[in-house]
Amino acid sequence: AVSSTRDTTQSIGRGFAHSSKAGHALRTNDVRSRASILYDSAREAADVTTVTLRENAIAALEGLAAEIPAAASLLLSEEFVGNEGLLSVHRLKYERGTSTSAANAEVDKSVCRLLDLMGTVAVQTPPPPGDEADISDNPTLIAALSVIEYLIRQYQIHANHLTAGRLLYTLLPLQVIRPTAYPGVFGRVLSLVDLQELGLTFLRPFAAR
Repeated sequence: AVSSTRDTTQSIGRGFAHSSKAGHALRTNDVRSRASILYDSAREAADVTTVTLRENAIAALEGLAAEIPAAASLLLSEEFVGNEGLLSVHRLKYERGTSTSAANAEVDKSVCRLLDLMGTVAVQTPPPPGDEADISDNPTLIAALSVIEYLIRQYQIHANHLTAGRLLYTLLPLQVIRPTAYPGVFGRVLSLVDLQELGLTFLRPFAAR
């Protein structure tokens, strides 16, 4: 059962839109606050439009394709950047609540495939020496996160059970392989998804506050 506590600490790890007063997630279109793993705050993320995030994501995929030629055909496939692809202008009109179950299932499959690719890319480049690195020093990781950032904004992948779990496991290898390099990245992911719904409440202490 969903907790109905009013203790604000109980909101940690319950997802981006969780309300400690209501005891559950609240659907909101507040343009002053946007879920993000790339920006330092939800309000900073809100200053960046969805259109800009899409452009950044496409540029990121193009850059990754140039950097990793063997994966170029996958990164720039019709499924992702085609006229009807996940990152197409056409898809900017997509809304989960008004789409058919079949359309949503198709989107979820494409999202999961793209997340799998980004998870592989994210661990490609070793971080610079030191206990904690700045993600700005790793352009490959920045590119992967830019793609994921768009998926979070446009498709609300952190709020859907299937894609939320895939998002978490996409960046888990980065945390496992290089646990001290980019601590903020995984903490932000943990703060966006509902860990209780995913059965992962033991990870709540690691969620960004």
